[in-house]
Amino acid sequence: MIVHQEVTVRHATDADSRPLIQSFADFCAARSERYTYLREQSDDYQRHILADAVILHRHDKFPFPSIALASGDGVTMHITNIVPQAASEIDISTYNSFASALASDLISFSRTTKAPLRIRCTSAEFTLEDIIPATKTRSLFERFLAHHPTSYHPTDVRRLDAFTCAAFRYSRRGLDCNRLQRYLVEVLHWSYEDAEWCCNRITAGLEVLEVDRDF
Repeated sequence: MIVHQEVTVRHATDADSRPLIQSFADFCAARSERYTYLREQSDDYQRHILADAVILHRHDKFPFPSIALASGDGVTMHITNIVPQAASEIDISTYNSFASALASDLISFSRTTKAPLRIRCTSAEFTLEDIIPATKTRSLFERFLAHHPTSYHPTDVRRLDAFTCAAFRYSRRGLDCNRLQRYLVEVLHWSYEDAEWCCNRITAGLEVLEVDRDF
């Protein structure tokens, strides 16, 4: 299943999304042959959503899209929309080509300028392997899925909790529960309520394990 790729950017040394605004302005100045930083539109976007945000213009390639990024947590910024300026709409493949190009350009900019940025671009293929890359951890979730995952039976809940413990211990980049919830709904066709319960259980478990580690 092909899905829209997600690009996230955060500072490597600062847990605050505000400095990223200047980083994007610097990026556009360094890559002016491709990108323009739309300052006025960015300021309007920030005021409208009450969050750190920027809008970039990819002016060198049809359909010359505006790329909007915003922060939902005050730490990272992610692509919220890619809007073509010379066409009425774009398909998923075109959207992904601009998203992945932006990620690659940001990585190159970060390396050449030593900008302290961490950039991540998800796969266009919506697979469980992409969401849970560690083989051992993924096998525990697949074991949970193979039985009666939406039964809420204590044995099945215990299998889910075993996966949560493994995710906490072995997942280096952390688990994106939002993507996992989308996978359950869009690929496995779970109900929204079952997928939400499952991911809320995982999130709560990860938070408790984090507190226990520091206790």
